[in-house]
Amino acid sequence: MNIVAVYARDWGCYCAQIEAVHKFELVYGWVIGRLLVEDDEKLVIAHHWFPKEDQVRHTTTVQKSCVIRRVDFRVKNGTP
Repeated sequence: MNIVAVYARDWGCYCAQIEAVHKFELVYGWVIGRLLVEDDEKLVIAHHWFPKEDQVRHTTTVQKSCVIRRVDFRVKNGTP
């Protein structure tokens, strides 16, 4: 099982009413979990994995062009 940690930039979303001259920023953060899919443009990362049913929950798709740093881990056996 592959575990990945990526530090990436994302869009900022401002839901509250603010001044139009606000200093708008991109958001930077770590996304960590089981790597489900990787292709030329994206990584799909599951934050929760249930090995008995091989089901996942809380998945994030990260565009590779937004990844600043990546650390890969390999787990030999996914069950305790």
